[in-house]
Amino acid sequence: MGDFLRRTGLAALLVNLIVAASAQQTIRYTVKEGDSLYAIAHRFGLRLPDLLKVNHLSNPHRLKPGDVIRIPVKGAVATKKQPPVHQLARRNPSRATALLACTARSEGADQVRSAMGQRVLQVAQRYLGRPYRYGGSSSRGFDCSGFVLHVYQRVGIKLPHSSGAQARVGKPVPRHQLQPGDLVFFRTRGSRISHVGIYIGNGKFIHASSARGRVRIDSLNEGYYKRRYAGARRVSR
Repeated sequence: MGDFLRRTGLAALLVNLIVAASAQQTIRYTVKEGDSLYAIAHRFGLRLPDLLKVNHLSNPHRLKPGDVIRIPVKGAVATKKQPPVHQLARRNPSRATALLACTARSEGADQVRSAMGQRVLQVAQRYLGRPYRYGGSSSRGFDCSGFVLHVYQRVGIKLPHSSGAQARVGKPVPRHQLQPGDLVFFRTRGSRISHVGIYIGNGKFIHASSARGRVRIDSLNEGYYKRRYAGARRVSR
């Protein structure tokens, strides 16, 4: 029994460490002409000291086009407290083993989703500033669903070229459970789904904006998009 408790205790500790490590994620951003750390921090809804810290920078002015920096993004899902495996093991060792295995499988699935979300964000951020083009789905220009189609295609997932059709793919996700890589939808014209973007964390999403004429990052929690938010979907292989 002592060996069992030590093994289950160690496994529970490892699960907790994995979950803690996955809570804070980063995406890579290539600095463009005219960028400053102040502007980048504001664009991603970050504090400048936090951006400096994650990139181990002391001087915010030492930045030039072509530099690659890390942008922290945090998933919106709070980590659940792990079950009291030690207490359960005393009463029912076989049930404790099954519970730990189930927990490990669940956390493993979360890790897979997190890894895919990271890949989606890494691809999506390459196209910041690319022009909006109606019907476009290539790096020469995108419309909103064409941008999502292109990004997901790069990670091995095929999606239809329509925001309405994309809203029927995958599983629905409550707003408070959004994770980086989830698709977010809006009703910008009447009652139908007519716009889509990719959630990146911290209440932000990346999308091809027809109004601004380029791929950009906006907030779900402000003004126009807050009023027109219509739901989210989680797509997996």
